[in-house]
Amino acid sequence: ITGGRHSDLRSAADALVDLNGRLGIPDSLSGVGIGVSDLGAVAQECTTKYPRPANPVRMTKERVAALYHAWFARVLDRAWALV
Repeated sequence: ITGGRHSDLRSAADALVDLNGRLGIPDSLSGVGIGVSDLGAVAQECTTKYPRPANPVRMTKERVAALYHAWFARVLDRAWALV
C-alpha cells in the first residue's frame, strides 16, 4: 500500500491517514455516521456477517467492540494491543 516506504506500522498508518485525507475519505467512524453508542451493534454485525473462521485470532463480538472503541478514541497503541 505504501510502496515499501515505511518500515513500521505507525508511519504506514500515518501515510494512510494522509492519503485518505487527500482523497476525501473520512478518517474516523464518526465521519461515516457511526457513534460510540453504535459500536456494540456494529461489532455484532461484523462478527455475525463476516466471521473469519481462518483468522489466527478468534474475533469475538467483545474483541471487535474493544478494537472499535480504541479506533473511535483514536488510540492506535490500544488498538494494536488487541490484534
